[in-house]
Order: sequence, then C-alpha cells, then structure tokens
Amino acid sequence: MARPKFEATKAQIEGAYEAAKKGLTDEEIARAIKVRLGTFKKHKDQFIDVLKKGREEGLPVIIDDLQNALLKKACGYEYTEVHKKKNEKGKVIERREIKKYYPPDTLSLIFTLCNLEPMRYRSVNRVPTAGSNENEPTVEELFSEMAETTPTPYAIPPANNTDQV
Repeated sequence: MARPKFEATKAQIEGAYEAAKKGLTDEEIARAIKVRLGTFKKHKDQFIDVLKKGREEGLPVIIDDLQNALLKKACGYEYTEVHKKKNEKGKVIERREIKKYYPPDTLSLIFTLCNLEPMRYRSVNRVPTAGSNENEPTVEELFSEMAETTPTPYAIPPANNTDQV
C-alpha cells in the first residue's frame, strides 16, 4: 500500500503564514506546523503564497522591533533582576528584586544617529593630510585653532611648542 499524498490542511497553512510573519526560518515553520522539514521542502509550493504574504506583512513589524531595541540600547535603560533563594526541597524562601541600569552603548548611539539623521551625523573615516585639499585645514591648523579657544592650557598642547604640556 502506498503512502497517502500530502495535502496541507487549513490549520497548517494558517500556521505557516503566522510563522512566516514572525520571521521564522523554513525549519522553524515546519516544526510549528508539525511537519518534517523534508516534507515541508518537498511540498513548499502549497505554502509559497502564504509564506510570501506573511513575510511581507511581518517585515515592517520586525524592523520596528529592531529599531526600538537599538534605540533602547543606545539610550540606556533600567531593568529588574529577580534573585530567588531556595531551600533543600526547592521551595523559595527568599526573593529579592534588584534594579539595575544598563548604560547607553556608544556604538549603538553612533549607528542610530548616523542612520536616522545622515546629513547631520555623517560618518567621516578620513583624516585630512597636508596638501590633500587646499580648502581643508590640516591637522596642525585644527589643533592650533582648538588651542586658542580652549579655556585651560592643559587640555590641548600649544600649537607652537608641542613638547610642553
């Protein structure tokens, strides 16, 4: 007797759509709809339309979640850790909540600013060298200008005597 031909049920198609909307991989989708990965790949043509639609609808939501997480990491946040102390039988005898602070992450902050406001916060990866462009100041000129406007003489070495601090 031959195996019965695979036919996706309505519940499996809806499950594949929801899983694709969450951004899951083919392996995770197959697990979610309770089908072996080989069977899912072999009969993927039955799911292709719902997978495409689910991924198109889910992508903006995933991007928003990632942006929010990056912004939260860039700005810093507070969170609560719960510590439980158990006795020999596994019963909780003491429970403490500790508030902690995750400081702003500089790299996330730079990345977020450069992407949200590219004209204002652009990434410049070059240092001007003497003679590279006549209109751009050299490093020495920039330091001498900073030395003139700095309130303390110890912040930036003087432009004429770089050995003295």
